[in-house]
Amino acid sequence: MRDCPVCDCERMVCKADPFARPVDWTTDTVPDWCPGKEPAIRTVRDLVSQIPQYATRYRLIGAVTGKILHDSWRNKPDHLEQYLDCELPDGALHAKMELNVATDFAMPVICIWVSGR
Repeated sequence: MRDCPVCDCERMVCKADPFARPVDWTTDTVPDWCPGKEPAIRTVRDLVSQIPQYATRYRLIGAVTGKILHDSWRNKPDHLEQYLDCELPDGALHAKMELNVATDFAMPVICIWVSGR
């Protein structure tokens, strides 16, 4: 038996596999379902590119100041360009519900904490 080269599980069936398929690590490549194969998100650009622009509201918040740097529904898309290369700290995502009492409407907002701002 050989360890998974990516997520270090010590089984013939990788624990990350939702269908529990047996894997032969001597001949098979790293499977697509292995969690260690997922790309690392390190910058605002990486994270924002994975958020659907049409349905989700997100805000960039400065990790140092706590100020809202960018709001996807209030600011223009070119305003975001100045923050795209900023790094993200650990635990950079936070979700909250924004309530509008006048219309009885609640909407989720993804808050992204940005390092050094």
